[in-house]
Amino acid sequence: MPLLIFGHRGAAGEAPENTLAGFEYAYDKAGVRCFELDVHLTKDGQLAVIHDPLLDRTTDGKGLVGHHTLAELKRFNAGVLFFGEFPDAKIPTLHEVLDEFADKIGFFQIEIKTDTEVVLDRVADLVLQAINTYKIREKTVVTSFDPYAITRIRLTDPTQHCGLIAMEYTEKDLLKAVELGCYNTCIRITTANGKELTAKARSYGLQTTGWLGNSAEDVDTLLSWGVDSITTNYPSTVRTYVQQTLGLEII
Repeated sequence: MPLLIFGHRGAAGEAPENTLAGFEYAYDKAGVRCFELDVHLTKDGQLAVIHDPLLDRTTDGKGLVGHHTLAELKRFNAGVLFFGEFPDAKIPTLHEVLDEFADKIGFFQIEIKTDTEVVLDRVADLVLQAINTYKIREKTVVTSFDPYAITRIRLTDPTQHCGLIAMEYTEKDLLKAVELGCYNTCIRITTANGKELTAKARSYGLQTTGWLGNSAEDVDTLLSWGVDSITTNYPSTVRTYVQQTLGLEII
């Protein structure tokens, strides 16, 4: 099977992360055909595509995403990290992203961010509704650091592929992924025994994603582990390296 290269939040190192402008850049200029993105619940019950619980790092807004309505979030500039290069970058909804890319993208990883169980119940329902509406079930893995989010998804729809993420992956995390019935597990490149854990994951029948593969050296490391997919902030250079230097087939 070809190696999957996921544009992390679109192409987070090259364009405003988790924005339509960033996803358009990733697709049109970086050649990305697999997207990783994050969702948070807004004050008025919408799914905003943004990584941090706070607005402060990636926008000119302040405070918690969940304390703002979607209309309020739309007023903020989400391209501040790129110093005016993307002046129209805004926080999109999951539906807005899927309206544009559901039929174009080969695979999605939709990450549910950690939150209270009440919020996660609502987020899980909305994510599954979006997946069903856009008919992307077969090409979507719902991921999370939060085991409750995965449990909630699988209780509602046991057929939906899910993936567990951990900052410093251990065998305990691997066993938790198996217990949760995950399809995928996401192992960080800083993991000391990543190769051994990747092999164990595959022995359990789990697909493995290595993150983040931001350089040729990173890619070499993750490929030496035997991962099935790589998530990167710099898909332009990583895709070129994997295809032209390594000669590998990718999606």
